Amino acid sequence: MWLYGPNNPADLRQYDDDGGTGKFAAFTIPSLVAGTYYIKVQAYRQGSTIASYTLRADWADGLPAPSRIVNLSVRANA
Repeated sequence: MWLYGPNNPADLRQYDDDGGTGKFAAFTIPSLVAGTYYIKVQAYRQGSTIASYTLRADWADGLPAPSRIVNLSVRANA
């Protein structure tokens, strides 16, 4: 899993392939500046497919204010 941004889908901020539970990816980011961030999810083996996945975000100081998350969109690239 790759995290890009803010406001630039080519600016790699963080990468992880198996830092979470089992072989799942996970990021721990102490703080982020305001902006648009991009997350890329890809299967480990080239040519394989991820049937489904869950993307979760948690904040240490509680739930984000409504103004913090303005838009979440998902785009699948073939």
